[in-house]
Amino acid sequence: MARGKWIASEQDRRSQNRIVSWSVLWVGVFVLADTVIERGSIEGDVAVTVAAIAVSVLGVGWIRSYVRFLRDADELARKVHLDAMAVGLGAGFVTGFGLLLLDQGGVVSAGPHLLLAAMVLAYAVAVVVGWRRFS
Repeated sequence: MARGKWIASEQDRRSQNRIVSWSVLWVGVFVLADTVIERGSIEGDVAVTVAAIAVSVLGVGWIRSYVRFLRDADELARKVHLDAMAVGLGAGFVTGFGLLLLDQGGVVSAGPHLLLAAMVLAYAVAVVVGWRRFS
């Protein structure tokens, strides 16, 4: 593998593109649903439930594409992503418990957005660091 460049197979590229497509679709629908619900554009339990189900179904699609990517990936790619998942999960635990204490102490009233942002950011950084480490 050339320094700084991931030489992926056509299969890996297709799997990666599938993950990106599902991610963009899921995030887009989530942001749209969240905005519409928060602004009060849709009201009632049924409409909110339909939005939550749509986001969840798309989330399952994203998970399936990610699992498929990991199954098709070579050992190095699986290692990099597994290590990154461990870092993301750890960041979630540390951030979550820290936010819990800050919330109980009345210092900050934080929702799940900060927790999710910490997990995603930690995962993304760990993937980049992992690829740089092994390239």
